[in-house]
Amino acid sequence: MAEFAFERGVDGRAAVGDLAGVLDALARETRCGGIVAPRREGRTALHHAARAGSLACVEALLERGFDATATTVSGRATALHKACAGGHAMCARALVAAGGDARARDVDGETALHKACASGDGACVDAVGRAWPEGAWAMDARGRTPRMCARTEAATRAIAVVEALARESGDENEKASRVAAASTTSETVGRTSETVTASSRR
Repeated sequence: MAEFAFERGVDGRAAVGDLAGVLDALARETRCGGIVAPRREGRTALHHAARAGSLACVEALLERGFDATATTVSGRATALHKACAGGHAMCARALVAAGGDARARDVDGETALHKACASGDGACVDAVGRAWPEGAWAMDARGRTPRMCARTEAATRAIAVVEALARESGDENEKASRVAAASTTSETVGRTSETVTASSRR
């Protein structure tokens, strides 16, 4: 029953890129008192549409008030993370234009640029990289920069351009702060582990 409700609802329609279905479901849910707020797990129809790479659905949902910065509860992923993970450059551009945060990090410390590089799509790397060039220096929870996640020659070429833009900006302070933030996170995790270990010995 729940699966059927999902498939007929705006989330399910967005997940398969069905624009007509999305619009119909939105109208139906609105009549029934539904709202565009995230579900309990924080995932919205915009996350589903971005993951599916449906620009039409992404644009329609943004126009109707869906939040481009909403994050999932467990993974802390934004719709921009989802679009970039799939290498959907046009969706990424639309989300950035609507206020999607290229600086946002998911539970693994990855930015949308990390996801775009891992997808291998050069156009997607370019789209999100130009929104925040300094993100080229951002390190995830494992200490990886976006370049280290690049899986294809196209992604490697694109991240090289983003890195050049970051260097041209001359914002070495930004680079330093990102490195420091990653180091602080690692140190915090280490201290927490040490504290737990010490407590267990008492």
